[in-house]
Amino acid sequence: MDVPIEPIEALTALLDLPDIGKIRLDFLVTYESDAFYIRCLDFGIMSCGEAVEECKENIQEAILIYLEDLPEGQSLFKPASPKYWQMFYELRRQKEQFGRCLRNIIARRFYIHD
Repeated sequence: MDVPIEPIEALTALLDLPDIGKIRLDFLVTYESDAFYIRCLDFGIMSCGEAVEECKENIQEAILIYLEDLPEGQSLFKPASPKYWQMFYELRRQKEQFGRCLRNIIARRFYIHD
């Protein structure tokens, strides 16, 4: 039986790594099985918590452990399943549409005549 997954938030952050520089990481926050989950879509790792903020703190620790344990010469990137990337981009698309709609409403409401 599949557990329903409710996408909550799509996040992007920059991680500054020695000898590499800054890399962009994408995260998906979901609600499933009575808990919040956050997935680092680029590294294919996840963490959970009772609240979104707890997830964000936990994934930071998980990333540090992931990087410490990564064998030398192995690729950093292990992309998550396409279904999570699809959820991520759908949330991004919805957020962009909402932003455009809000800007249009504000522009019409506060239109100033010369």
